Amino acid sequence: MTKRHPVPAYLGRVLSPSGVPQGTCFQIAPGWLVTAWHVAQATFALGDDEVLLVDRLSEPGAGRTGARVVAEDRKADLILLRAARPSPPVPGCCGAPARSGTPSP
Repeated sequence: MTKRHPVPAYLGRVLSPSGVPQGTCFQIAPGWLVTAWHVAQATFALGDDEVLLVDRLSEPGAGRTGARVVAEDRKADLILLRAARPSPPVPGCCGAPARSGTPSP
């Protein structure tokens, strides 16, 4: 039997205005997310051109919030987002202290 690994809490989904997943994002600090520029542009084409919806990949629908573009680099295919409602820090990731017994990356 294959051992399943939980989806890391710092991973999220970029959603269309109707809630359909369009791509992924990841948290680099509480309230700060990065996604691909092409994912954001394709999602903006479906509706709101200012705010992206995001939620947690590990818990679809949980923590759904809006996120605005703060910076973009089309050549690198990256966009920096600021979430309206930050997700909590992920222990051992993104500058958050590790839990006891959990190695820091």
